[in-house]
Amino acid sequence: EPSPDVVPLGGAVPLHSRFYMERQPDAEFRSAILRKDSIILVKGARQMGKTSLLARGLDLARKQGAKVVQVDLQKLNAAHLESAESLYVALAELIVDGLEMDASPQKNWDARRGANVNFERFLRREILDKLPVPFVWGLDEVDRLFNCSYSTEVFALFRSWHNERALDPTGPWNQLVLAMAYAT
Repeated sequence: EPSPDVVPLGGAVPLHSRFYMERQPDAEFRSAILRKDSIILVKGARQMGKTSLLARGLDLARKQGAKVVQVDLQKLNAAHLESAESLYVALAELIVDGLEMDASPQKNWDARRGANVNFERFLRREILDKLPVPFVWGLDEVDRLFNCSYSTEVFALFRSWHNERALDPTGPWNQLVLAMAYAT
């Protein structure tokens, strides 16, 4: 049995570990979660605690009554990353599974609309409109998307949701908090 004084190297530090060291970004992240900011970015070099920080922020969101789904993009395989559409379908399925909802991402998917519109429509109609509380979506290892040919489309969509909050203060996008962690 491992000694309680020894902590394994690498990877996320468990939520209640006495080895986790709070830093200034912890307070900033907590504040952003409490304000329900639309987009929260956690960036840093590899093995600097981004996932551990993300985990603590998502835990706070749960304690505040939000529905939370954490998606680690390391779980996606090459087929999921071939196109924006395959990415969005995979993300939608992970969200549905994480929320334990009975929704089918492809039920109303229409190729004529385009991948961004389909995913946005799904997220708004099947997730945000059906949740009575804020939805905090944690995305880890987002840098996996940086070299994808469609990455600018994905990040533009995320940014458009931020803009929707300003344009429609009572709309469903005010329920979404998107927390993304990525390596620099």
